[in-house]
Amino acid sequence: MTPDKNGKIRIPITKLEVGDFVEEVTKQLGDVKIVQTGIVRNYFALQALKKKGVIEVLVDTARSNKSEEVETTTAIKKIKIESQIEAALHWQDKALSLMEDTLARAKAHLPIDLFSLEKLAIDALALTKQHKDVLGLAVRCKMSNNLLASHLIRIAVSLAQFCQSHNYQPQVNQSLVLAGLLSRLGYQLLPNKLRLPNEKLAVIEQRQKQQHIAQLLKLLSLSGQPSPQVLRLLAEQNELLDGTGYPHQLDIDKLNSAQRILSIAITFDSLVFGFDHTKSLGSTAAFRELMDRSPAHFDPDLLQQFIQTVGLYPAGTLVKLASGRIALVIENQTQLTKPRVKVFYNGEFNHHVAVRIINLAESDDSIEGTAKAQRYDLNISDLVTEDGI
Repeated sequence: MTPDKNGKIRIPITKLEVGDFVEEVTKQLGDVKIVQTGIVRNYFALQALKKKGVIEVLVDTARSNKSEEVETTTAIKKIKIESQIEAALHWQDKALSLMEDTLARAKAHLPIDLFSLEKLAIDALALTKQHKDVLGLAVRCKMSNNLLASHLIRIAVSLAQFCQSHNYQPQVNQSLVLAGLLSRLGYQLLPNKLRLPNEKLAVIEQRQKQQHIAQLLKLLSLSGQPSPQVLRLLAEQNELLDGTGYPHQLDIDKLNSAQRILSIAITFDSLVFGFDHTKSLGSTAAFRELMDRSPAHFDPDLLQQFIQTVGLYPAGTLVKLASGRIALVIENQTQLTKPRVKVFYNGEFNHHVAVRIINLAESDDSIEGTAKAQRYDLNISDLVTEDGI
């Protein structure tokens, strides 16, 4: 749509922006005429028009006040986001290459490169400090499988996101993220028959499977060993608050907050993507299971903090909207059920639509639940860069 010779244009309320001058309400809900003119000065004024039932307005572009400063700020923000996406994708490629090399060396009982893994953890923290969700978006889109390398990388990124909103010391943050990268590495040293879900193993085999922790600590000893803090986190990763975990049945009095959040991050990713399980769950179902197992197994306060930080629908999660459209969560906001999403597919009629970013906090649409890419035969890996975030 282009303005007429007088610089006026009719636009739907969904296209109205802060700074536009509304000359007349041209379409509305209800019979009582809405008279509203003037510049839309802020987000709240925009929302007020929507709540009144305004559908379409006549905008006078000549009297609108979209300053060059605002346009410049928007352009700078876009360039910054694009740079952050590029950095996140570079980190993801580097992480995958390093983790595949680490797994290969572990399988061959060779020392692993702890220095490079520590650097990877530090870089993950730096990237999530710049933007909490960009790295998570890249990793969950590009690595949405149940392979061990992907599992370890996603755990580390979730922990990096968590660390940005908590007052841990930098060394604790680094230890947590590094522990995430190393946490299930001992699985690579188990015989294939022991890498089945627990329900398919005899009791004695389940106990043998628990040796993945001892195997990991032995590998780390061979590799020069990380800090004592990291070693403790890895040794206690499967302990539970009620003392029913392994290998030492430690209880709540002996487990610190860093161990508790590591345990939550590991279990959450295992449930969502199906690692060590027969079936993958969506994020909301995974959180429900974690809550059901709290406080016996998991710290309920830390679990709530984890949800607040990572999101009820973490960045990179595929969701189905009430409108029938399929969207990718790109950024979480204060309202957990209303993230910013990238709409790209019509799930009702099974066809792609023009990519569009929607802030659900400002939309009538809403999330019905998580969706699976396989259900619609979708490849979501390229959505990270398409139309930004």
